[in-house]
Amino acid sequence: MKAAVIFSSGAIALIALLVYYLLGGFNPVAFTLEIDDITIYGRLIESEYEDPQLEEQFLAAKKLTKDNGQNKLVVVDYFLDSKDSVKQFIGVASKEMLDLPSLVLTEVTFIKGVITAHPYVRPHPLKVRELATDFAFENSLDLDAFSIEFYSPSEEINVWFPGKAL
Repeated sequence: MKAAVIFSSGAIALIALLVYYLLGGFNPVAFTLEIDDITIYGRLIESEYEDPQLEEQFLAAKKLTKDNGQNKLVVVDYFLDSKDSVKQFIGVASKEMLDLPSLVLTEVTFIKGVITAHPYVRPHPLKVRELATDFAFENSLDLDAFSIEFYSPSEEINVWFPGKAL
């Protein structure tokens, strides 16, 4: 009886590890350092996490990516000390000028991370930020007070952290 329980537990653990592996759970977050420009069109929202306007703006921005395949769905996430509220600029990165409020960043040193894991096993945003902080320190930089997340139809997410000299 005891051997059956141990065998069953081991089999379940092995299956869980296999699923985790197949979903990309062991994939590292790859970082690079680049100077880049970006213009993001959208809307700044400061609210509680459960506020429906966050989802509404995300879906409106997603529609802009479908209307123009060149646009990329983007969320600028400002680091707040609050666990109950969020400050995000949700919109699209576009080379075309759009009739929306914009956030323009030029000649910024970005720490660019690529996350290839499935959303179920993706590292927590705070863990990604911690890894980016370590990478920044190794390159004599400090992270700015926000990150930029690029969502694509594939499971891959690109996260850019603006860096500033120490």
